[in-house]
Amino acid sequence: MGASALGALSLPLRLKTSLLIGASAFGGLSLALQTMCCYPGLQPIPYLLKKLLLGVLAGLSCYLLLPLFPSVSAVFASRQEALSRSLALTALLLSSALSLAFVGVLSLMICPRKKA
Repeated sequence: MGASALGALSLPLRLKTSLLIGASAFGGLSLALQTMCCYPGLQPIPYLLKKLLLGVLAGLSCYLLLPLFPSVSAVFASRQEALSRSLALTALLLSSALSLAFVGVLSLMICPRKKA
């Protein structure tokens, strides 16, 4: 519901996409609470701050990388246009995944896991 509400806003596509990627990377409070239930030793405040940082960095990296793919501009396109843009969309998704992996590795380097 949040993604469709975000799509209905009169914001530029670049900003909508960045907000959606950031919100998806954060995952929401429900997912965070489920994770904390499965890992009872997890500190809630540092975990939520790291998740929030991940969402912000993912959204920011998407916002900065989106201009590299100018063919991803229309949300609703004809079938032929959609097929021709599939490679650009795939490249956008791969670059988002790469930036998320970078942020994940960076967060592990900054805050390494404690040994039990």
